Amino acid sequence: AAYEKEVAKLHAISEATHVHEDTLNSISAEGNLRKAELQVISNELSKVDKATKHAEEAIRAEEAAMAADESKAAQYCSLEALEEAGGFSTRTVEQLSGLISSLQETVDRDEQRKGTTLEEVERNCIAQERKVRRGRDALARAKTPFLKIQRGLDMRSKLLQRNALEISKEVNLRFLENMRCKGHTGRINVDYEAQSLDMQVRMNATIVGKEATKVTDTKSLSGGERSYSTLAFVLALGSQLDSPFRAMDEFDIFMDAINRRVSLKQLMKFAEDNPNMQFIFITPNDISAVEPGPRTKITKMIPARP
Repeated sequence: AAYEKEVAKLHAISEATHVHEDTLNSISAEGNLRKAELQVISNELSKVDKATKHAEEAIRAEEAAMAADESKAAQYCSLEALEEAGGFSTRTVEQLSGLISSLQETVDRDEQRKGTTLEEVERNCIAQERKVRRGRDALARAKTPFLKIQRGLDMRSKLLQRNALEISKEVNLRFLENMRCKGHTGRINVDYEAQSLDMQVRMNATIVGKEATKVTDTKSLSGGERSYSTLAFVLALGSQLDSPFRAMDEFDIFMDAINRRVSLKQLMKFAEDNPNMQFIFITPNDISAVEPGPRTKITKMIPARP
């Protein structure tokens, strides 16, 4: 009975072994099938990879050819000009070829009518552009010293305006000082834009006990007062001049004795204050108030009548 049990166990183990062998064979067959499928897929992927590389090379070649075509096209029409013209055309190659032929015929007719070719016109245009560039360069070089001169001129113009204002103030001050020597006052107003000079005087303005008289018209002055006012103005104006020689003829012809004495005193003081200048005063009147000195020479003419 024990033997039979062992035999039965062996038969059961044998049957189980056969079942497992069948299962293993089935799994092995399925694995081989999967390997075959993977090999097919790998082969397909290799083909796809080769096709992809070939397509990429074809795309790069096409892009290079397109770039070359765009470069050639840019020689005749830039992208900016193309965009201004409305962008790329939707015409066919045959339509564009016909348009090119029509345009070429128009160019040929124009060349025959004008007696020159498009190439010659382009060469002349390039030559003219070079001349224009050279002219612009020369203009830029010429502008540099011109701008320097302009800046110098502006600076001198400002300096001139400032000096003109200072001179008018100084002349007015000197005129006032000269008028006060005779007890008067005065004012000089200079308008450079209107190119006018206005003289105002007040007679006897600093003399106690006398009524001051404002005068705006020199015609209302007496001959002596007018002469003295003129002398005061000439001396004030002369203080701003650099001429080494000054000459005055018959400056006191309409003055009385008092005005003449004051005027001579003013002239002599002005001459002494300017030792680098030479003054010549001519008068037919008495000059006994003037004393000769190292820098003062008196010359008298012999009277025409005894």
